[in-house]
Amino acid sequence: ALLPRPPAPHADAMSGPFVGVGARAGGVAAAVGTAASSMPWAALPAALLVGLSLGLLGSGGSILAVPLLRTVMGLPFAVAKATSFPVVGLAAAAALALHLRRGTVRAREAAPFALASVPAAFLASRELAPRVPELVQTVLFAALMLVAAWRMARGAPVADGLARRRGLLLVAGVGALAGALTGLLGVGGGFLIVPALVLTLGFDVRSAVATSLLVIVLNCAAGLAADRLGPRTPIRWDLAAVFAAAGIAGALLGQRLGARFSPTLLRRTFAVVVVVAASALLLKSF
Repeated sequence: ALLPRPPAPHADAMSGPFVGVGARAGGVAAAVGTAASSMPWAALPAALLVGLSLGLLGSGGSILAVPLLRTVMGLPFAVAKATSFPVVGLAAAAALALHLRRGTVRAREAAPFALASVPAAFLASRELAPRVPELVQTVLFAALMLVAAWRMARGAPVADGLARRRGLLLVAGVGALAGALTGLLGVGGGFLIVPALVLTLGFDVRSAVATSLLVIVLNCAAGLAADRLGPRTPIRWDLAAVFAAAGIAGALLGQRLGARFSPTLLRRTFAVVVVVAASALLLKSF
């Protein structure tokens, strides 16, 4: 009798380990494709705007960072705010480094302002922000954006060097307000800090812009530290890295391009951008 013919090997068995390799390669390719599709390349121009605003005007960075993370990337407001701390802090630090080399940062004279601002940022981020509903924070943020846009379009509050120094309590009070806004809403506060330094400490606008970057860096660090010690809001570090890199590039570029454009044109252009971003933020939240 004829012996039964053994069954033909299955295709997978014939291909041996190569099929497993192919399957693993396919899985890796799929994972890479998914990661690439989720990377925020479309947000790079937005991140450049954040840096350019800081480099050119010394303000507007977080005013743009939070709504862009919220509307373009679809993050919840709390996550967008927490993610903006490293983004704005690093971009401001890059712009600050150039001003330090130029000697335009007046850190000692702004010490009372900063010493009041940093603790306020820490306390507002840790104690106040978790107790304020997200919708309320969003509406407040949009309102501040409109105020910032108005300040940008209007220009400097007084001519350079004409403001006289104010009392220490007023300086500390305005500094605390700027810090509280950073901690509660993730706003760097440059649109408030720059005119405050001019009006309360008699800084010229150039020194006020340079020194405001130092205060922004400190406030962002305080807000981030408070969040890590307190509510520990999830931070999208991948987005923070992309935004920070593009923001730093934009800040450095803005430092070099600032003298080539009309300050009035720059302020009004960014004011329009801020108004559009505020409108998009509100539409996204309702």
